[in-house]
Amino acid sequence: MEFRTLEHIPVDILLETINKSFADYIFQVRLTPEKLCLKIVSEQIDLAISVGAFADGVLAGFILHGSKVVDNQKNAYNSITGVLPEFRKQKLTVRMYEYIIPVLKEQGYRQIQLEAITSNVPALKSYIEVGFTISRILECYRGKVKQLQSALDENIEITNEWQADNLSWIWDWEPTWQNDVLSIENVKEAITCITYKKDAQIIGYLFFNNITKRVQQFAVAREYRNKHIASRLFNALAHHTGDTDVEIINLQSEVSGAKFLNRIGFELFIKQYEMKLSLA
Repeated sequence: MEFRTLEHIPVDILLETINKSFADYIFQVRLTPEKLCLKIVSEQIDLAISVGAFADGVLAGFILHGSKVVDNQKNAYNSITGVLPEFRKQKLTVRMYEYIIPVLKEQGYRQIQLEAITSNVPALKSYIEVGFTISRILECYRGKVKQLQSALDENIEITNEWQADNLSWIWDWEPTWQNDVLSIENVKEAITCITYKKDAQIIGYLFFNNITKRVQQFAVAREYRNKHIASRLFNALAHHTGDTDVEIINLQSEVSGAKFLNRIGFELFIKQYEMKLSLA
């Protein structure tokens, strides 16, 4: 088995290997060329710090890493890891990290983070063996949003003109890598923003990715909660999406709003651990 970075691997080979690796996964994962390219742009995936395991020239396993500067430190993000079924039980994930961690350290990276499904025991064992530790528990939901009202609230605006970094004052917790401000701004053309305004100020909002069909952020200012503003935001989303299945991934477990999400049509489908590895 040979290990090397992926900057010279064609995207179509990556796509084929990803889909074969996840053909028997816990839930359906099948990327299209459009979704893979969107993922690469949004999560700032850098193939020069990503790694592959090659068997006789065939890509047998991979780790795609994103790259961002956070608080003046270079951080990497394991966006997706996969191994073809016929090459499993060879500790390829551990071996790929043994190859790429020195590369990341040499380039000044201080941390790697990732999400792993809580029931995916083999993956968790591999990440723990590498040295990752759990930082928080996340919840992922999917469903068809219930249209609670036939008309939109007069304070609702559906727009493609917004600035995500101006809304962080509303947060109770920091979004994960896939849903942070930069990941959203990177694919702004795919995002619809639904806002709720009071006296011309946004006090609640929702970001929806029209390609992945995911709500990437939603929040209501603390002093305006329990006033049905979130219901009105999701009612507007129901008008926008129609009968489409929608996902909301990586909500921090303690503040996910599970009862509210269940009431408007969402069901929990997986829990994940956010895990981090210090390279300092």
